[in-house]
Amino acid sequence: METLITGQVSADGLVQPRIEPEIVVGLKTDLPPRSEPSANAAAIDCVAAGLESSNVTSRGGVSAAEAVAEAGLHTAPAIGRRQEINAQETIALSPCDCEFVRDGTLVHRGLATTAPGGPVPALLGLLKGLPDRLRAGDIITTGSMIDATPVAAGQRWTNQLHGPASSSVEMTFT
Repeated sequence: METLITGQVSADGLVQPRIEPEIVVGLKTDLPPRSEPSANAAAIDCVAAGLESSNVTSRGGVSAAEAVAEAGLHTAPAIGRRQEINAQETIALSPCDCEFVRDGTLVHRGLATTAPGGPVPALLGLLKGLPDRLRAGDIITTGSMIDATPVAAGQRWTNQLHGPASSSVEMTFT
């Protein structure tokens, strides 16, 4: 599978750099809070493989409150080629999987359901915490398909997404 979009992240200044393979979805319509699952599925019009780099600044891990106080942990996203998708295909994303590859070697296999049940349930959870709606055109990462993995400068990571949507994305740490 060809890697279509790549990203570079500097590991300089990061205390404990990590990377997470994710599914990224795009919305074609607004989604108000407390939307039904069928409305969430119908609102998604594209999907792609994603990678998010993050930085854990305390040596013992970080609580949710600490992550908010630090204005989040994510340092950079990379998004693969977006593929159009319909509501039925969106629902079928839950059993899709990814191959998480470091420097050409398979390190881990992940499942979409590792994130909050897959992309549609992840949107439901996100909407519950928002005071307003998600908007048409929003791009959303739906949660890591495996635990955040430590990285080091010089490594090249790839998320190869398999299922109703096939996409790939690469990130190199310098």
